[in-house]
Amino acid sequence: MQITPFSLFSSAIWISVLILAIYLLRKTRPFKARFSLWVPILLYLFCAARLLLPGEFPFSIVLPDRHVYASVYRFLKTEHTLGGHLRFSFLHLLFLVWLLTAGILLLRLLIRCRRAMAAIRSRGQNCGRKEYKIFRAAAKTAGKPPKISLRFFPDLPTPMGAGIFRRYILLPQREYSEKELYYILLHESTHFLNRDILIKLMISVFCCIFWWNPAVYLLKADLEQTLEMKCDAAVSRNLDRVEKVVYLRTILNCMKWSSSKKASFYDAVCLFDHKKAGGVKERFAAVIKDTPSPSPKWANLLLVISFCLLLGVSYLFIPQPAYAPPVLQNTPRIQYFDAEDSYILQKTDGTYWLYTQVRAPEKLNDEELRIFKLGEVPVRKEEN
Repeated sequence: MQITPFSLFSSAIWISVLILAIYLLRKTRPFKARFSLWVPILLYLFCAARLLLPGEFPFSIVLPDRHVYASVYRFLKTEHTLGGHLRFSFLHLLFLVWLLTAGILLLRLLIRCRRAMAAIRSRGQNCGRKEYKIFRAAAKTAGKPPKISLRFFPDLPTPMGAGIFRRYILLPQREYSEKELYYILLHESTHFLNRDILIKLMISVFCCIFWWNPAVYLLKADLEQTLEMKCDAAVSRNLDRVEKVVYLRTILNCMKWSSSKKASFYDAVCLFDHKKAGGVKERFAAVIKDTPSPSPKWANLLLVISFCLLLGVSYLFIPQPAYAPPVLQNTPRIQYFDAEDSYILQKTDGTYWLYTQVRAPEKLNDEELRIFKLGEVPVRKEEN
């Protein structure tokens, strides 16, 4: 597999289309009602894999473009000289900006995560026997999630789970009824059981690396609502109508407790996010209605297979700029050569000569030199 600017460009286009398709698909009522919530999550992970593996293969079909793409690429590949020594192109600058920005965003993400964990350890207060007793009952219902510590935390807007290696359920410092505490802990335990924090962190890293693609932010925003709906579905699966009402009332109470002026943690999973109150109506509708008959397994499998085929097609076609070959002076006939069996020699007098295995060396003018450089023919300097 070979990674080139063309394959990166192709990957960005295809992933933008795929993410938009998933986003629109998840907004349709038939999909919500019938397909499993794990399906869009799986498709999101496929998108992540496509951007992280943007290569082109021997079977890839090149789609040549002699106009728009060729003009843009010619502009980006045109070399400039700084101070008489440093040679660069706009493509190099763009790649450097990409790497620097991604590095800064990843460093900021790491710092925020470390600060959040440090704040939990320093400011969090261990919960008592009552909370742990209710937690054991909730964890048993959820399905034995990994080891989790319970902490009261001051100025917290809503209950939330945080941590990848050391896991915490954080509770605002207030009085809870046993039912409220049970459903809060059941919800957050289910998040840990589903590894939702890890998924959110992976998508955050994904957004840091591919910050230049607007579609990844749409991916991240919609994924959070999908994870919450998936968690709600798992919690309410075995609840009767009365228990569902109590569960939803607990979420409503969290809405009343929350305040945008209070502390929060990066990449935590919350029972309710006060910044995204608009998605609560969708969550309530999904919980309170009787669970619709899901699509058979073959329908879910068919959807995933269809997406895999579309993903395969994205590797099949690679757009690339195309240029008309230059006509060298005194050329008696057409002869073929490539960057592997040819090179350009920059002589001490400042002239450039083309050396190939099929013809005698020939001096290049500025236009011919530019086109051969775009074709990535290597340039060597004549030794004194």
